Amino acid sequence: MDESEKELLEDFSNQMLWEPGFKEAWEYLQPEIEIAMAAGHALKTMGMTEKQLSKAAGISVPLLRRMCNAEGNPSLAQLKRLANVIGRRLVLKFVPEDEKPEN
Repeated sequence: MDESEKELLEDFSNQMLWEPGFKEAWEYLQPEIEIAMAAGHALKTMGMTEKQLSKAAGISVPLLRRMCNAEGNPSLAQLKRLANVIGRRLVLKFVPEDEKPEN
């Protein structure tokens, strides 16, 4: 995701945080949203089709589509392969419940 996309998303999420229930939903879905943004950004910037990216990452096209829509339940191994193909490193961490999520 480039800087302008990050700023747009941050502005939107900051405005929506005042909506009832949005903050909880956003925090709950944040991992899926980050996966969707990474997969979508890869398709956009790498010039690959869904079929090409899914084959390179060793995942099915339907799973890639679900990932791009912040749905599905990819395994850790599938996420690692996708990260490798798109030139990223997958980072997973467990944080205390009361720690504010990073944006």
